[in-house]
Amino acid sequence: MLRYKSSLSLIELILSMALLGAIILGAVSFDYASHYFLQSSERASLILNELNFILEHIHKNASRATGDFFNPGIISNGINLLLIRLDLNNPSTPFTYNDDIWVRYRINPIQANQFQFCANVNIDGSCNIPEEIISQRVVAPPIFRSPGGIVNAVNISNLTIRYDPGVSVEPRKNPEISIRSPITFTAYYSTN
Repeated sequence: MLRYKSSLSLIELILSMALLGAIILGAVSFDYASHYFLQSSERASLILNELNFILEHIHKNASRATGDFFNPGIISNGINLLLIRLDLNNPSTPFTYNDDIWVRYRINPIQANQFQFCANVNIDGSCNIPEEIISQRVVAPPIFRSPGGIVNAVNISNLTIRYDPGVSVEPRKNPEISIRSPITFTAYYSTN
């Protein structure tokens, strides 16, 4: 009489191990890919937020600029320096400019990837207080220009920020974002 043993053959064992290996390999590769895409989207999101912070910071001060045609409240050197005159007096003194303060945005002349803000600038251009570093990811400095015929306004263009400024662009590992078209900021209250 023949007896049938209910056990696994060597072929069935090899097939089940190969199937289990394929499932584990698929799970590990899916985990790696999801981590990679999460990291790249976080980096892109970080530089987008940093660019947004820079633009909002400039907009906040440019919108409060005070000046007129002969004493503009927003001055740029056409390259990478922006000066904004603020009247912080309460109540404001719109026609008296000698009590106003100037704020400055510029690229650090020593470390070219640092975008700096000074909240109180002397008449000679020096900063009274330590400058605040707004960003350390600037690759191409912004170009500040006065739009033609408009006083107390500034166009900002060509600002480029990269996740790691010292490394070349890789869309997933080292994303970059740029402003190519000019963005105009104007003073809300001008004495023109």
